[in-house]
Amino acid sequence: MAFFKKLKQFRSAYEVFSSDAYKETMSSLERVAGSTHRLLAAKPREQQIEISARVRQLTDKITDLISDEIPLVAGLSLTTAIRVLDETLQQESSRQGSASES
Repeated sequence: MAFFKKLKQFRSAYEVFSSDAYKETMSSLERVAGSTHRLLAAKPREQQIEISARVRQLTDKITDLISDEIPLVAGLSLTTAIRVLDETLQQESSRQGSASES
């Protein structure tokens, strides 16, 4: 019986990790992390410190906001927010690329 339970868990995990939504979310996370860390690294040290302080403040606000949510809702909300942020960054990048070509 334990074998079938483990098999079912493995199958469920496989379905999640191979889903389009999971793959899109992970790609979005990688793009957002990569681009934001590259941008941060290009800033002067003083500006990096200011940005880090603002990041801590926003992280505290987000933590307060989701602390009363059930973990599933919080997790899905955060991953959705990352995907939306990725789309926003891509649109902004496209606009800047179009503007520099003009």
